[in-house]
Amino acid sequence: EDLNRIRKAPYVELPDVDEQSDMAIAGAEAWDAHQRRNDSLVMDTFYGQFKSTCVCPNCNKVSVSFDAFNHVSLEIPQPQSNRFIPIIVFSNNKPPVRWMVEVPRGSFVGDMRRALADQCGI
Repeated sequence: EDLNRIRKAPYVELPDVDEQSDMAIAGAEAWDAHQRRNDSLVMDTFYGQFKSTCVCPNCNKVSVSFDAFNHVSLEIPQPQSNRFIPIIVFSNNKPPVRWMVEVPRGSFVGDMRRALADQCGI
């Protein structure tokens, strides 16, 4: 708010957009309307625009809107493969030994212990 170059933001009414409208022009008009109220370095750098389309199931009327955004939440997919866990084993009077144990995701400590025992022959 403090970085906004617009000191007195005007009221801006957005025009209705339907499927017969030119989407490029409608999107540019919506962006211009947003910029008339919000103009800052942050907006210039980090903002974008979503296009949303809704269809009424009763009358099949199509409504299109353009909305500004400053962040997008994305889910980071987790691989379903195994997990490699580094384990360092310390023994009396011996140098530490590093093992790399492979266990399935979601496994328990007991599974890790069995995998380590299999690798080092205990």
